[in-house]
This record gives sequence, C-alpha cells and structure tokens, in this order.
Amino acid sequence: MKEFHTIRRLSGLLAGAIAVGMSVTAFVMPATAAETSTVNRGYTTSDNGDGTYSIPVLNSDVPDVSVMRLPKNDPKNTEGRDIYYMVSTTMELSPGAPVMKSYDLINWQIVTYVYDRISMSDASSLRNGASSYGEGEWAPSIRYHNGKFYVLFNTNNLGGAFIYYTDDIEHGTWTKVALGRGFHDPSLYFDENDDPWIISGANEYKLDKNDMKTVVESHENIISAQQFEDALGEVPTGFEGSQIFKIGKYFYNPTIYWGKDGRTVMLLRTTDLLDGSKYEARKYTLGGFAQGSLVEVSDKEGGGTHWEGFFFRDTYPNGRIPGLIPATWDKDGWPTFGKDNKVSAGDTYDKPISLPSDLENLVRLKSIVNSDDFDNDAPHQTYQDQDWWSLDEAPASGETEVISNGEVKDESGWEGREGAKISLDSTNHSAPNSLQVTGRTATGAGPVQSVSGKIVAGGTYTVSAYVLYKDGPNTKTFNFTIRDKNKAYVMASATAKRGEWSQISGSYTVPKDFDADSAEVFFETPWTATPDKTNDLMNFFVDDVSMRTDGTKEYAVADEYKPNGSNLDMVWEWAHNPDNRYWSLTDRNGWLRLTNGHKVSKNAKYMKGTKGDLTYFETARNMLSQRTFGGDMSAETKMDVSHMKDGDTAGIATYTRSFSYAAVRQENGKRVLGVVKRIYDNGRKDSSGNIIDDTIDRDKTEAFVDGATVDLGSNTNVWLKSDNVLDNSSGRLTVQYLYSLDGKIWQKLGGEQGPFGYDWSLSHFKGYRIGLFNYAKDTTGGYVDFDYYDLSDVLSADGKNVSTAALEDTIAKAKKLKPTEYPADEWSVMQMLLTKAETALANKPSTQNEVDGPQRALEVQLAQLAVDRTTSSVVPVSGVAVSLECDTVKVGESVLAKASVSPENASDKSVSWSSSDEKVAKVDASGRVTAVGAGTVTITATAKDGSGVSGSARLTVSAGSSENPGGHPSDNPSEKPSSVPSDKPSTSTSSSSHRKTGTADGKSSSEQQHSTLSRTGVAVGVLVLAAALLAGTAGVMRLLVRRRQ
Repeated sequence: MKEFHTIRRLSGLLAGAIAVGMSVTAFVMPATAAETSTVNRGYTTSDNGDGTYSIPVLNSDVPDVSVMRLPKNDPKNTEGRDIYYMVSTTMELSPGAPVMKSYDLINWQIVTYVYDRISMSDASSLRNGASSYGEGEWAPSIRYHNGKFYVLFNTNNLGGAFIYYTDDIEHGTWTKVALGRGFHDPSLYFDENDDPWIISGANEYKLDKNDMKTVVESHENIISAQQFEDALGEVPTGFEGSQIFKIGKYFYNPTIYWGKDGRTVMLLRTTDLLDGSKYEARKYTLGGFAQGSLVEVSDKEGGGTHWEGFFFRDTYPNGRIPGLIPATWDKDGWPTFGKDNKVSAGDTYDKPISLPSDLENLVRLKSIVNSDDFDNDAPHQTYQDQDWWSLDEAPASGETEVISNGEVKDESGWEGREGAKISLDSTNHSAPNSLQVTGRTATGAGPVQSVSGKIVAGGTYTVSAYVLYKDGPNTKTFNFTIRDKNKAYVMASATAKRGEWSQISGSYTVPKDFDADSAEVFFETPWTATPDKTNDLMNFFVDDVSMRTDGTKEYAVADEYKPNGSNLDMVWEWAHNPDNRYWSLTDRNGWLRLTNGHKVSKNAKYMKGTKGDLTYFETARNMLSQRTFGGDMSAETKMDVSHMKDGDTAGIATYTRSFSYAAVRQENGKRVLGVVKRIYDNGRKDSSGNIIDDTIDRDKTEAFVDGATVDLGSNTNVWLKSDNVLDNSSGRLTVQYLYSLDGKIWQKLGGEQGPFGYDWSLSHFKGYRIGLFNYAKDTTGGYVDFDYYDLSDVLSADGKNVSTAALEDTIAKAKKLKPTEYPADEWSVMQMLLTKAETALANKPSTQNEVDGPQRALEVQLAQLAVDRTTSSVVPVSGVAVSLECDTVKVGESVLAKASVSPENASDKSVSWSSSDEKVAKVDASGRVTAVGAGTVTITATAKDGSGVSGSARLTVSAGSSENPGGHPSDNPSEKPSSVPSDKPSTSTSSSSHRKTGTADGKSSSEQQHSTLSRTGVAVGVLVLAAALLAGTAGVMRLLVRRRQ
C-alpha cells in the first residue's frame, strides 16, 4: 500500500476522559507552513543526495545478507542497467525471506518474498502452545544460474534446509525443494558443469542437478580452524556465514568468527574448493561489519567490473544492519576494505554506481518501512497463492486420540524399548491381540510409541491401558510413562494382580517445558538400582492403549492460508503465520480489522534457549509488524475499540523479547487505556550466573504501569502515538506514548518507558519492531479496527510546531503537472494521493505523522512520474503557432485561423479554439473566425493533450459594411497576420510565415511583437524563477526548453 492515509476525524471537544493515577497536560501542536521540512530520502537509506552515502547503507534490521547482481546484458534483465537482489533472515516472520532490489547498492526496496509462510506447523502458526521465535528461516543464499533464481536457507525446527527457485524473481511462482537435512549457514554455488554445491563451513556437498536435493558427494572437514592460526594470529571460532564467489582464478569465501577484536571477517580463498591445503586466509576487523557477501560492481569507466564488500553488524536496538564497504584489490588478489581496512559507522564514501537524476531521486525516496492507510490498494502477489500444504483432518469427535494402533491390530507404531522384544499374542483384553513383552533386562524395557507432534506442552490428557503378567509376585506396579529427550514422567500407574488384566488410567498434564517434538510413551515397572529377574523384569502383556486430549487441540485448516482479498504493502510481516480468517482490509473499507479467532496461551514456552515462558503478548495470533529505523521514530495509529470483549487487549507495541505497548484492555465491560513495560532479565540465576528459573507470572508481567492508565468511559475511538528513540551508540531504546480522544488534543500516557536493551538469549534475535495487535484471554470473537499507520522522524518531545511546508510544496508540484505526459495508471495513482494529501492538509493535522505520511507518499509518486516521463512513449505538445488569412477584417467578414503544432511527432496535435472577446469576433471548432463588432480580439489555439500549450494571433475588426459581405478578405501576401504570445511560458510566440502589417498604435506587427516579447519575457522570467522554487532545477529546464520553442 501507499505511504498515506485519509484522516477520518470529526472535530470536537476532548471527550471527558479521566486520567487515573497520573498528572497529564493536554496540548495542541499548531500546524504552520513557516517551518521548512525537506524530505530528500527515505527513512532507512543513508544516501546523502550528493553522490555519497554513509555506513550503514540501511538503518534497519536486515541480517545475514546475501546479494547477487543481474548484469544489464542478461536476457532476464529488461531494464538496461545492472540490477541487484538481496535476501536476508526473517526467522518466524510471515511472509518470509524478503527479496530486496536496488540499482545502486545503496537504496533498497522490497519487491517480493520467497514464501508466504514457511510451514503450516504448530510452531510456525503459534498453535497449541508452540512457537518459532528465533527459529524458522536462517542465513539465506541467493544465486542466479542459467536463467533461474535460487534461494537456499536452513531451518532449525522444520526438518532442515530448503531450496526455492523461480524463472521470474519479482513476479514468478517459486518451486520449493525440501533437502530433508540441515546445513549450517549454507551457500549455493554452481560449478562449470552446472552442478549445484552447498558450502557449509568446512563442509561441501554436491547435489544431483536433476532434483536439487539428493547429496551425491560429501566432502567434510576440508579445512580446520587450527590451520589458519598463523595467518590470523589466533584460532578462529569457526566458519560462520559462508558465501562462495568465483573471482578470477580464486574462490573467495567471506566468513565470520568472534576473535579477540570482536566480530571479525576471515576471508578464505583457494583455487580448489576440495583441497584444504590450498586455502589461504586474511583477517579483517571492520568495525563489527563481518558477515555477508562480496558483490560485483561495474566500473564507471572501461567496461570492467570490481568487487566490494556487503557485510552487516550487530547494532541494537535497531538490529543487524548492513553496510556497503568499498574495496581496492592488490596485485596479489587480496582486498583492502574501507579506509586502510578501517570502517566506522558514519563513514562516507562515493556511491559506486551513478543513475540518471530522476531515477536517483526516486530510489532515494524509497524505504523498507512505510506509512499505510489500509486502503487495500497494494497489488496481489504471486507468493500469496502458494498452496503446498497437506493438512491433518481434525477428528469428528471433540476428543482426539494420540495413540496409534492402541487396539493392537498388529505391531505397527510399536517398538521394543531398551532391548525388550514385542510380539503379537492372542492373550488379549479385547480382540484381536495384545502386545507381549519379553527379553527385559531393565525396568524401563517395554513397548514404546513416538507421539512427536501429537501432544502439546502444558496440555491435559486422559490415559488408559490394560496390563497383565503371569509370573512373579502377587502384585506389581506398572507405569504408563511419557518422556522427551531430557526427562521421563509417569502419567498414571496401577497395582496389578498376577494373572488378571488390570487397568492403568488417569488424567495427566504435560509439563510446560516439555519438548513435544521428542515425545514418546512407554510401559515399564518402577525403577530399582538392582532389578530382580523374577520380581522386576517379568514378561507382561499390554492391550487397549489410549491417550486422549480434552478436545481443545487446534488443527490447521486451509482457510488459514487461502487469500482473503486483502493485500498488504510488502513492508508488513506477521509475527508468525497469520490466520487469514481473522484479519481483513475489506470488512471495513480503509481500515485494518484484527479479530480474535484464537485465545492466547497461558502455558506456552520458547522452543529454544532457556525454554522460558512466553508472555500473552508473544502468543497473540495475527500481530502485524514492521521494522524500526534508527534515531527518532514515531508511529501513530487510530483504533475503533467498540467491538472488544472482556479479556481483550489491543494496541501498538515496540517489541522483541523485551517490549512495551500502549493498549486498550476490556474487563467487566469497562475499557481502560494503559501502558505495559516488560524488560526481560534472562531469568533467575544462581551465583555462577546460570539460569535456574525462566518462568513468569503472565498477568503481573503484562499489568499496566502505575500512573499510566486512562478510563475510556464511553469513548470508542482512541488515537495512539508511539515515540521511539533508538540510540544505537548506547544500545538502548526508550518509548514515550501519547494518546488523544478526538484526534486533535494529545496527552502523554505515563512517563518514558525503558531503557530497553537486547538480551542476547537468541529467543527473538532481531531488532525491535513496531506491531499492531489484538489478543483475547477469555473468549474469541472480539475485534478492533485500525484506521492508519503513520510514520515520522519527528517526536512530540522535540517541541516543534507541526510543519506543513513540505506537504504544501509537494501538493503545489503535483498540481502543475499535465496528465498527457505520463502513463495513465501512474497518473491515476498520483491523483488519488494528491486528493489524500489535500484532505490531510484541510483537516489541519495535529501531529507531524499526519503530515509526513501523505506527503512522503505523494513525493514518491511524483518522483515515479518523473522517471516515467523520461521513459514514456507519450510525446507532448511543446509549441503552437497561430496564423490568420489576414489580421484586419470588417464586421460581417470571416477569416480562417490555422494552428501549427510542434514537434512533428507530438502524440496529440489537435487544438481547441477560443476568442478573447466574442462581441468582436467568434471562432468555431474548425478555426473559422467571424467578425461581429468593431475592435481588436485575440484568437487562441490550445493543445488538447493537456499540456496547456497555446498560441495566439490578433485580429482587428473595423466598423462599416464589407465590400464582400460574408466573404473572405483577399489573400494579400503583404498582409499576413502576426501571432501574439500567450501569457503562459510554454506558448509559442513566433511564426516564420508572419508578415509585417500596420497596427492600431502605429507600430509594425514585428515591432509590436518585439515589444510584446520584451514584456512577456520579463513575466516569463518571473514565472521561471517561481517555478524553480517549487519544482526544482528539472522544472526550470523544462520551462526554458518550452520558452525557446
């Protein structure tokens, strides 16, 4: 969607809100055009607008970057210049693996995603207490080979690595290949025989080129860290982030390790990838920039290419942000990066690629974050139609059976544990069979079945089974046990009597920190240190095994992923897979609706790291988020909360594992606005710093901050503003929330929240994001509507008046353009944005966000039109010259006017005619002029192509009857009329066919024309100067060209 919104407000008085427990001061920031606000680049770029850029190139979270170049002469490239594509890590976010595009390696925009959702698993979908925080897609590699684009990445929790490929990277359909195993930080490479290879640290694997998944050669531990100790002055910690590039005779592999100087580039090179003895290494300490790509760049002169570095660094709270680092290469084939291998944030370099000025202006205004008015005007993307999923059907009954083949029809699903042997036996509790267990040498030996993925940590299950033993003591205890990879738990026990079938039954709740992915159930006798063969290791029988849920397990359905007719701008991602049934841009036009179709989990845990508790907020399905950008960042939204239900919480958040949000919460029919602050402290630790307890009280964690609540009473519309200061130098973030109940008068909502840092637990492992959310604790069905999302880099705390100068200037530029000079579709977009910008201005914006949102959107579209105009096939009219058969007639006579249009190849050369005084002369559509009264009149022809270009000629009508009533004046070659210039600077003012003739003031027509041109030249000069102030140099040049024509 575009970077704008229509402000839907009704002016009114502040609606009787009562501030509870805090002192607030209401304020209105007056809008003024006096303060200038120049917008010359997007929020996330470091393009300085003068041919230079600064480090980093993107001031936002874009980690694990991989970059490829599509040369301008490649058949897949139809744009006439080199194109660069970049992919990065997005972990659990959906859609994922964004593909970003650039022409100059400095300014980037998102053009597509590799996938809409990475899987339909519980973990990817926040279903049944599972999550994928810090997991999912990691460290992608993008490559282009033989007309196809490839993206390879690994997953930590979804069965290993995947390769996706497509013929059309921006608009095509992706094919997905599951490799069925993991490859750490894999890099894809195609050799001279078109064979695909995966390079993963010290290991290399050749794939079958026909299926792109079967490993046909494995070469592991080709190199070791120890062999590079002398070259590096230390033993590297490993070979993270491998990416292979062939440059000349060498293969180069920039990897990262953590050395004595912090994040360090270890650049490996070799002439033979499989011969470890030929590898060399160089060490580079580049201010923390240490993982990413080498990228090929066309030389500005000479037709050759060179290679530069594109690495990222950890820069919190913003995230992991990339920098383009220039390189010079010595005669031995080693690069020097930056300035003598020294790089610091803020370093400035010349841009490596020059673009036409109009295109350079356009890309500099683009960003990977946007404002949005939720008008559902983004195009539908092909990745939204991916349908790769085979889903398990929910059982018909409310309860769900976990155990497979519990009635023991055969041995399927069952195995012997710890050496036990199992077999079918006709001694059964119910037909047809039972499992006989023999050969036991340990108390834990018995029948076992995997229930991986079938149970939920924290879930409650009803268990039942029947056991029988024939030899041994009179009674014996048998356990129905569950275990994960860490620990075993007895779910139920029974004391059986020898020779009788005995039932084991009970209800059991699985521990919250249980690893459901490694779950299995089995039968055993109680453990003892010295088991006796007769009393402890007897043979036994098992039959009629059952483990049933209470019917609360959620099953995935196809409607979760099927397109719902709503299309978001590509800057947005969902915190996990969205459920497309419960969000919409169409239920209420111009609003984002988030409906609570699921309840948050009260026992979910992280699936990695310390496996600590997840908060309610982190299990909210359908949380929509964008990246933050560094420095000052403000985000504003408006919510309609009239359809919330008790237990619902909805608002705007700044989050990683630590987070803060401003939200409305409804309890007992009462809605309260408040602030939550959660600073994660890495759990409770022992004296050695080890985490021994990572559980939380969820309600306490998300309780509203004291002194930061407002009882909303009957108010159902709430405006929220989140002012964020992201200080990368200190690694800290602070947030100040503001609210309004009428969209005009704003108040602080509590004090400044924070500071928030980064916990390094790898649980989220991303920069802070801004999210819009709505979650339910108690019941589903409530919904909240969000009107818009407006960004600004101006905070309310700055104390500045709201400046509309840039908005007014941009509107003025837009209104000067002519439609025939631009493609109709882009012109239509501009007109829509212009209307929204004018509406925003008319509504007297109360914050800078409300100005910057529509202004930036219109500014970008004007820049797009400038590019379109330079490449458009539409040829506008640049000049119109008017000639008359004669320039003096008598009343009753008529004369034919003719228009000469230039250039010759103008797309539309038709004109309309007009008379300056129809009491003197009238002119019809064909240019026939009829004199009706004495006097002087100007006959004007105006181009119909919308350019506004016109030309004129002056006609004098004398009184008295004509000697040739109703006829035409004689064609006297000495009396050809002169044309008179229009007062528009684009008017053509001369014609070589004009002759001298007398005028009313006694001057010849040539003298009068000179006089008129002198006067008009001054006026035109003033117009040109004014246009320069409004439209810039490009506008002046166009006006001067037209003036000459």
